[in-house]
Amino acid sequence: MPTKWDWKLLTKWAAMLVFCGLILLLFVVGPLFLSAAIVNRRFQFPDPLLGKIPSDFQMPYEEVSFSSPPDITLRGWYVPGQQDRTAVIFCHGLNRNRVEMLPQAQFVHSLGFSALLFDLRHHGKSNGQKTTLGAKEKDDVLAAVGWMRGKQRESKILLWGISMGAASAMLAGAEDAGVAAVVCDSSYVSFRETVDHHFRLFFHLPPWPVADEIRHLIQWRGDFEGSEIDILKATLRIGTRPILFVAQSEDRRVPSTDARRLFAASISPVKRLLIFNGRRHGHAYRDHVKEYQQAVLEFLSSGGLL
Repeated sequence: MPTKWDWKLLTKWAAMLVFCGLILLLFVVGPLFLSAAIVNRRFQFPDPLLGKIPSDFQMPYEEVSFSSPPDITLRGWYVPGQQDRTAVIFCHGLNRNRVEMLPQAQFVHSLGFSALLFDLRHHGKSNGQKTTLGAKEKDDVLAAVGWMRGKQRESKILLWGISMGAASAMLAGAEDAGVAAVVCDSSYVSFRETVDHHFRLFFHLPPWPVADEIRHLIQWRGDFEGSEIDILKATLRIGTRPILFVAQSEDRRVPSTDARRLFAASISPVKRLLIFNGRRHGHAYRDHVKEYQQAVLEFLSSGGLL
């Protein structure tokens, strides 16, 4: 039988092993797992629209594909409208796909607009092995803009995105001066802030130092610089072009304060801030369809896009 001294020693060693295990989990295993889940895991949130196609919404459509660097094939639907009217490119959120924005496409189609709904890299039916939270998805949006210009040379182009798609649309709009306007729904302000915020939200811990480690691992796995995902800077680069910022008042994933900050940073004379009473991230259109549509109509009219 172990002596009293032996039990104390065993208890001490057990406590040390538990402590070392927690440190290993917190600083090594956890960050490695989380960064891999964000960048490499291919995941689709449940959506009642999964399996739907544009014809289910009384819209004609064509299956299309186009390329994005370095060697990514993006797949989507082109919904034709009037050739001289605005063309809208829809950009879905993280772990979603093109079906997320079918209701919005039906709305703009009713206005005579054309629409392009496509899957960002590493989502839906598009290929690619990594998600980069907007850094390289921006290139996908720019590729979609190029494709639409080839299809409708006379059309003004409006980008309409949700969450990561909104961030990607803002980054693309900042880079391509030919983009006429952006609807920015539930975008985060920056890569750094959104990782820190989600770490606090899910783990109820201060972001330093683990969130810093997760950010570095995400950048390493995704092969991008997190500083590239700065939507405040993108807002300034978009300049005087129209931007509609949208948020849900109680959204915990991307707080409405992010939209307020982006709105305050914009120098556009045709900017608008739309905060709905709601908490479901990215669901402002589905939860408030009539009010949202009316706001978009007013935005399009004031921006010369209607």
